[in-house]
Amino acid sequence: MITRSPSDCSSKAPSVSHDYMLETSDEYPNGDVTHIRHVSKSLSDTDARSIGWTMVGYGHSTHKTRKVFNRSCLGVYQCPMCNYTERPQVPDRRSKHALPKPTETACTMHRSALEHVPCLATLMVIHDKEAGTVHLMHKGLHNHAIPHPIRGNIDGKKQLEAQVKTAPEVHPKQLLIGSMTRESASNIHAAYANLDRLSYERKKILKGTSIGTTLSAITAFKEQEGITMISSSSISNQDGHISFQTNFMKEQAAMAKTCMKSDSVHGFV
Repeated sequence: MITRSPSDCSSKAPSVSHDYMLETSDEYPNGDVTHIRHVSKSLSDTDARSIGWTMVGYGHSTHKTRKVFNRSCLGVYQCPMCNYTERPQVPDRRSKHALPKPTETACTMHRSALEHVPCLATLMVIHDKEAGTVHLMHKGLHNHAIPHPIRGNIDGKKQLEAQVKTAPEVHPKQLLIGSMTRESASNIHAAYANLDRLSYERKKILKGTSIGTTLSAITAFKEQEGITMISSSSISNQDGHISFQTNFMKEQAAMAKTCMKSDSVHGFV
């Protein structure tokens, strides 16, 4: 069970009152809480330990199979007149409660300089690779806006991976727009509304996927279930193709009472 006790983690009040009280979650831990992740060994260390807040690491240690990382929040840059925000940049000198690099960005609406809203929240990340767990031990409240995300969370990455592997021919812009049968990538996670980030993630997914591994999986399934799936194939330049059709699919097509039948239904093609 997750429990927390309120504590104000803002070192100074912003010029405009911002009342943020975000419920704690795996991606955005908030309050005096501990979240436990169960992660696979195939997941990268960055993804396994990643959270949504902008934090600076100020120390780490190793204890047998466990690695411990200490982080503190950098807050957010925000327009004093509206909710426009900018994600802070990690400072060169990394220490607990360090201030982020100054920003030269102005609010796109009011043209006013952005104000730094500090935060005293801290996080201890304990990653045990042998046990496959990541403990997120969080202290303090984030009384500021959520910075715009730069990477998807674990669930979002899994959903995007499934979408890309299902239709590897779909380009990043098409993934972002979506279709009647495919949810927009931006609905999977807000980070994928950024086309550059979406392109990078798609490229990384496809790099680890090949037609060889896909066909190997199909062959293994065919041998396990004892059914024929590939009805026709060719690697020639003129008619390169791979056709998948099980006996059940043929039966269903042959039963259809329609003039839209083709020779393929009866096995001539």
